[in-house]
Amino acid sequence: MTGPARVAVLFAALLVGLVGLPPAASAAGEPLRGPDVRTFMDDLVSRQLADFRLPGAAVSVVADGRQVLAKGYGQADVEAERPVEADRTRFHIDSVSKLITATAVMQLVEQGRLDLNADVNRYLTEFKIRDTYPGKPVTLAHLLTHTAGFEDPLIGSSTTNRPDLGDHLAAAEPDRVRPPGTVHSYSDYGFELAGYLVQMRSGMAFERYVEKHIFSPLGMSSTSFATSPPEAARIKERSNGYTVEDGRMTEAERGFENRAPSVGVVSTATDMSRFMLAQLGGGAVGDVRILKRPTVQSMQRRQFGQDPRFPGLTFPFTEARDDGRRLLGHSGEGSGSHSMLTLLPERGMGVFVTYNGDGIGENPLFGGAYSARLELRDEFLKRFVPAEATAARQVDEPDLRQYTGTYRWTKFNGDDPALLFALLSAPADLRVKADGKGGLTTTGFSTDPDGAGQAWYPVGDGLFHERDGRQQLAFTKNDDGNGFSVATSYGYYVFVFERTAWYESPALHLTVAGTGLLLLLTMLAWPVAALIRRIRRRTARSDRGPRMARSSAAVTAFLIVGSVVAASVAAMSGRTASGFWLVLPVLTVVGVAVSMTYAALAWRHRWWNGTARAHLTVVTLGMIAFLGVARYYHLFFPA
Repeated sequence: MTGPARVAVLFAALLVGLVGLPPAASAAGEPLRGPDVRTFMDDLVSRQLADFRLPGAAVSVVADGRQVLAKGYGQADVEAERPVEADRTRFHIDSVSKLITATAVMQLVEQGRLDLNADVNRYLTEFKIRDTYPGKPVTLAHLLTHTAGFEDPLIGSSTTNRPDLGDHLAAAEPDRVRPPGTVHSYSDYGFELAGYLVQMRSGMAFERYVEKHIFSPLGMSSTSFATSPPEAARIKERSNGYTVEDGRMTEAERGFENRAPSVGVVSTATDMSRFMLAQLGGGAVGDVRILKRPTVQSMQRRQFGQDPRFPGLTFPFTEARDDGRRLLGHSGEGSGSHSMLTLLPERGMGVFVTYNGDGIGENPLFGGAYSARLELRDEFLKRFVPAEATAARQVDEPDLRQYTGTYRWTKFNGDDPALLFALLSAPADLRVKADGKGGLTTTGFSTDPDGAGQAWYPVGDGLFHERDGRQQLAFTKNDDGNGFSVATSYGYYVFVFERTAWYESPALHLTVAGTGLLLLLTMLAWPVAALIRRIRRRTARSDRGPRMARSSAAVTAFLIVGSVVAASVAAMSGRTASGFWLVLPVLTVVGVAVSMTYAALAWRHRWWNGTARAHLTVVTLGMIAFLGVARYYHLFFPA
């Protein structure tokens, strides 16, 4: 909202208060008025499209059992200048799809065909989830709260075809890296597995089940799945996704994956109104019921929390507390697509917004469209659901040093090349320091729109509130009593971080890997020098052993670089390396072993002078150091 508009709203509210009327209709228990909401959204969204460089958006608002607003803004196709229409333009809603998958799961739970607390292996016949933690099976309750303990792999997630959902899940099964029910760690695989269980127990393809039992009954006629390029191409009125590159709006390259239950839905703002009304109406819209009221209540009840003082998870919403208001919601992120759904169950109100662009912003994680979504939600609440802001009172924290250190986002703690992004992307780590003023400062991972560090003051035992902000940090002592994990939330995401040891520092790894790589590159000097001598027809006298030592070291250097590049490309693209690229690591290990042997022989037989022998030895150590870092990030013999 612009400065003059904000002043106008405050002035109008003051006048209303002077004559004894409520400042907002909803605050007095009266229904929202469509014209008021439309005017508000017109001003806000129009400004957002300009400020954040977003091509288009669609918004829907429901309250009191009816749709109050559904409107499109901007363009669905920039080149064709096709406008966004709330009831026709279909947006990729990405992870908001998980709400629909959870609804399908709960329908079968109602019918007794699925049990939230049963081992999921009870229902699986073609493959089984590995029993990594005996006596601690993965259940549907774990899947719906992202607490199954799965790693979040990137390699192998993309596909150029569309295999059966079960075949895909069997081939892409991630490692279990934590006991279930202990740590919230976002998992797309968990929801894909939940969707597969719907398919197994219903006897229908997942997409067909959802169409028949959710979309069709609710009248969501413009909602479907798009998990492959041919499917997407057949969908009329589908919005393109855009990103900003070099100051220009360009169409985003969207990856299509066999992940219908987790991210596959395309829908309109009007259809999402129907879905929100079903959730707010106890499972029914008018005479149509898709869930029983107690089932909906259980879906909206807190089921897991990383800290009891902190927002938790339901089946499958994320809680948020905003000045005493309890919100339930879910966000969705894709290439050129960003959505957010918010419910206020106690007030019977819901807001859905979706943008077809990434937008611009300083924060690599929370800039652009993410900031726009959150601004829309918060400004809507301020205007139509006012609440008295409460400031958390600072308390004394006797020992801040116990919380200091470096913590890594649990998303990057698994056995997967995704760890590469923890090294290359500073936001993966949260660095905590005492500020000397009775509080803490954090750098690295940041929810600040500008990506800046954040300052926090203590408000309870291990609980901190952001200075000049609204976020919180919660430190929780580990089960073994040694050290802490830390959680924070932003929008409808909960982020959990685990403390890392000094030898897990990305800065240290970059130094070691960089030094090792430079040493490897010096090996190129030997074959280049030999080539120059050959061109000049001058051949240095050298025994076979020294020649083989240099040659093997040079070849091994090439093998190391090739292995890491192959794994890095696979990690970036989401595809699995195969064929010769999988043989490279084996050849590299053999090459390193040979180089170590020749380095020892060089000293024993006094090949060359001392400087040359030391160079070969240091290069060999550099190989080992470089491979050590590559193996830590699973870019060498990737899982």
